[in-house]
Amino acid sequence: MSTDREQGADQRDRRADERDALADARERRQDDRESDLDGRERRLQREELRAGRSAAGKLELAQRSVASSHDQLGRSQERLDRAHAGLARDRAHDVREQDDVNREVRRTGDVPPSPRVVERWRRLSAGFQARADAVRLDQWDSPAPCAGWTARDVVAHMVGWMPALWFPAVGRPLPDLPDPTTDPAASWAALDLAVQELLEDAPAAQLPTFTRAGTMSLEQLVAMTGLMDVLVHTWDLARATGQDERLDPHEVAAFLPDLEGMPTEMDEAMRLSGHYGPRVDVPPDADPQVRLLALTGRQSAVRDPVEQG
Repeated sequence: MSTDREQGADQRDRRADERDALADARERRQDDRESDLDGRERRLQREELRAGRSAAGKLELAQRSVASSHDQLGRSQERLDRAHAGLARDRAHDVREQDDVNREVRRTGDVPPSPRVVERWRRLSAGFQARADAVRLDQWDSPAPCAGWTARDVVAHMVGWMPALWFPAVGRPLPDLPDPTTDPAASWAALDLAVQELLEDAPAAQLPTFTRAGTMSLEQLVAMTGLMDVLVHTWDLARATGQDERLDPHEVAAFLPDLEGMPTEMDEAMRLSGHYGPRVDVPPDADPQVRLLALTGRQSAVRDPVEQG
C-alpha cells in the first residue's frame, strides 16, 4: 500500500512539474512575442524618424529651389524691363526723326528717305520691284550692263547672296523663295518681304553679326552691303529692259560722298573683288547719278546718260 501511495505521489509531482514547464514555456513565448513587438515598434519608430528627416530635407530643398526661381524671375523681369525701356527710347527717337522728316516735307514738298534702315530698304526695294514687275517675259534674257549678265541674272544675283549673308548671321533660317531663274519678280518680292520682317524685328535688327564684312549689327550689315546694291542694280535692270533709269536722288546723294571719298586701298579691293568695274572718268559737273554709276564702273551710264527730270 505504501508503495502505491508513493507512486501516486510521484506521478502527481511529475504532472505538476510538467505543468510548471508548460507554464514557463508559455511565459517565454509571450516574452519572445513581446520582444518581437518591441523590436518592430522600435524599427518603425526609427523608420518614421528617418522618413521625417528625409521629408524635412526635401521640403527645405524645395523651398530653396523656389527661392532661387523667384530670384531668377526677378532678374529676368529686370532684364525685360530694361529691354522695354530701350525699345521705348528707340520708338521715341524714331518719332522725333519722323517729325523732322514731316517738317522738311512740308517745307520743301520733297520726300527724303527715312534714316531708318528698314524704311530705306523698303523704299529702294519698291523701286526695284516696280522695274521687275514691268519686265516682259521676252525681256528677262536681255543683256544687262554687267558684262555677261542678263536681266534675269541681276535678280538672281541679289536673291542669291543677300539672304545667304544676312539670315544665318543672326541664326535665322533662309527664307523659302521662288526660283529667280523661272520667276524673278516673284522671287524678289518674297525676299523683300522676308528682309522687311527681319529688320522690323527690333531685337533681331540690333543683334551683332560676325561676317566677312566685319563685326556690326544686322541693321548695319544690311545698310552697308545691301542698300547700295539695290540702288545700282535698279539702274541695271531698267537699262536692260528699256525702263525708267532715274534713281532715287536722295539715295544717290547719300552714297556719292562715301564712294568719292573711299580710301584708295578699299577702292582697289572693291574692284579686284568684282564688286565694281574699273572707274570711269566723268566731267566734274556731271550729274550725281552719272558720277555714282561711273564710280561703280558702268561705262554705258557715261556714254548714254539718262536725262534727269
